[in-house]
Amino acid sequence: MKETEDDLIVTGQDIQEPCPEGTHPALLVDCFAGETDVYDGKEVNTVWLVWQVFPVDEDGNTLRQADERVFQAERKFTRSITPKSKLCEFLEIWRGKKFTPEERAGFNLSKLKGVPCFLKIEHNYSGENCYANVMEATMFTNEKGDPVTDKTKWPKIEKYVRGDYSKRTNKNKQATAAPVGNGVAGAAIHVAGAGAAAAVAQADDYIPF
Repeated sequence: MKETEDDLIVTGQDIQEPCPEGTHPALLVDCFAGETDVYDGKEVNTVWLVWQVFPVDEDGNTLRQADERVFQAERKFTRSITPKSKLCEFLEIWRGKKFTPEERAGFNLSKLKGVPCFLKIEHNYSGENCYANVMEATMFTNEKGDPVTDKTKWPKIEKYVRGDYSKRTNKNKQATAAPVGNGVAGAAIHVAGAGAAAAVAQADDYIPF
């Protein structure tokens, strides 16, 4: 676009278009420790999961943002896999199996990096703003419903730069919130949960992580 003296053109590469609604192939590209949030006066550690998402239209073409970048979605969780935690429920649906007591003692979330899934996206609106919410991740399967174990058939990661998530915290009570971890890509992020129940395996023995 040619700029004239009457134009003032600005761009923002950090601006992400909301991913389309629906269930789409996706690849987890990042997981890192977030800031400490405050709920009801209690500080809780958090963790972010970030996916690149590859929606497909009716003709089988992969949809992209207007500037040709891949869509991106993320979700923040409390850093815990106790049986009633949101992260535990989310990951167990994705992997198709309950966590074992040994895994609950200390599970390395970095295992998830590079693992594909089908990601369910729903939109929420606040005024004129549209937000793409990650609702659920399920195992990456083929048309027959079988897990895709051949990594050559997995989605491929594209250029990714971690955004600034430091301001996306919850401080519903006045309290001092300190950062947790260094948030460096590739660093091991461990979560733990107490009081684990015995693992209940599904029919398929394959576990993606």
